[in-house]
Amino acid sequence: MHSMLKSAASGRATRCSFRALVGTTLAVAIFGYAIRCAVQSFRVRGTSMEPTLHDGQYVVVDRVVYRYLHPPRRGDIVVFKDSDGSGGEVVKRVVGLPGERLELRSACVYVEGQLLVEPYLAAPSAGSWGPKQISPDEYFVLGDNRLRSTDSRSWGGLPGTRIVGKVRFQL
Repeated sequence: MHSMLKSAASGRATRCSFRALVGTTLAVAIFGYAIRCAVQSFRVRGTSMEPTLHDGQYVVVDRVVYRYLHPPRRGDIVVFKDSDGSGGEVVKRVVGLPGERLELRSACVYVEGQLLVEPYLAAPSAGSWGPKQISPDEYFVLGDNRLRSTDSRSWGGLPGTRIVGKVRFQL
């Protein structure tokens, strides 16, 4: 009889250990999925964001901030879905917010007639754009390397719905 008690206790301990293992594995999987939904890494392709970001560099993107906390702000570096249908992502800097009047003149950006100070630029750009009003649901984004960037100057405002998240860290 003593051996039967020992066997039953041993079986309960094995079941408890198995449940603990399954519970821990499930918790780790859920936590990993939650982290994957909140942050994601992307690889920069091209030189349009130099000197801030470089070709081949990885960035960590916060996918939660714009969805739950606040909309993109001027100066934020954002990752967004490319409009070409390839499923790729693009990285640029927000310089114009929804509803603002924006103009590029003599290598400078003017928002509502005020000069935007941009210490992150690689070099001044040439050409002019605008003045134009940004749509209420769009952002005006530019690369930091304006001489090598295809951006809102070419294809217009960026719909907020295409923004994936905010670049938080550079790796």
